[in-house]
Amino acid sequence: MRFIDELSPATGPISLNATEDTHQENVKEFCTSSIYLDNMFFFLRSVKEKLHTLLDHDFVCSRTVLELLMCAPYDDRNNWTIAASKYRNTIYMCHVQNNAFGVPRFDHEQLKKAIWMKKLRQHCLTSGVNNDGQTKDYQQEKDSGQYYGVFSMTITGIRLLFDAPVLAERSSNLFNYVDLQMRLDTMNRNEWTIFNRTDVLKWWVQSFLVGIQKIYLAYYDSKAIVHRIKPTMIRELYEECKNNWSANVCANFLARFLDAIIKLMANVDSASLVYMFDYDAKNGIISYKVAEDRNQHSFIPDWFSDYVQRNI
Repeated sequence: MRFIDELSPATGPISLNATEDTHQENVKEFCTSSIYLDNMFFFLRSVKEKLHTLLDHDFVCSRTVLELLMCAPYDDRNNWTIAASKYRNTIYMCHVQNNAFGVPRFDHEQLKKAIWMKKLRQHCLTSGVNNDGQTKDYQQEKDSGQYYGVFSMTITGIRLLFDAPVLAERSSNLFNYVDLQMRLDTMNRNEWTIFNRTDVLKWWVQSFLVGIQKIYLAYYDSKAIVHRIKPTMIRELYEECKNNWSANVCANFLARFLDAIIKLMANVDSASLVYMFDYDAKNGIISYKVAEDRNQHSFIPDWFSDYVQRNI
């Protein structure tokens, strides 16, 4: 488990700049990171005694999929593709490479932020507790390691089961989920508006889905130096941005999209057949196509479909 350390902003500035060797390592990790549903498949295999109850959900997916859908009404920049397969009355969804709009461009800005976040985590996180009760240092663990939680929620009667990466902070013998994010310390009015409609909206959606009430904001300058880290309540961010986006619009769009998929795939029962939903951000349009039989887009592994067939 990753915990937010009790780090005071007064402990000194934190440089987020990476060495060239570290940069190359992160480029490789960034370009090869998986965005499929393997985590959930392995989790469901590990809880055989609860499998029937868990697969009673209408959808199994990652938080990333729900985040893309909830942010879509305000996203006019990022195209995406979501693949969906229905097997034994459960619809599985995952985010896949978007080939509908050509070869994706390498996002250097996104890579830079990912490298900075990795360094910030090394400074601010611990990795649980040793047998002697002492906190383990984050860097003692594999840097790319990430703890995931599995969550269940219902929206307009539609049951969702999804995983999400989580951090926590200790409170006596308990812990609460929190998050760690970065924000540039100085922006003009237009930059603030764009930032609120993109980054802050994403933070709110991520927090809403897993019940996070507080995030830690690291304020960095133009030289990638963090000078302060401020705990901030999610409701404060929402109040700051309520003129930029509406939580109701996000939730309603998610509910209507999920309902449309349920109706569209009502007669489907195949681990191989895949519906590909493409979002054209520029025009605000979602289209779909169907890939039948076993194909390059099929993402439910044979071992998992066999496992479900034997146990349900």
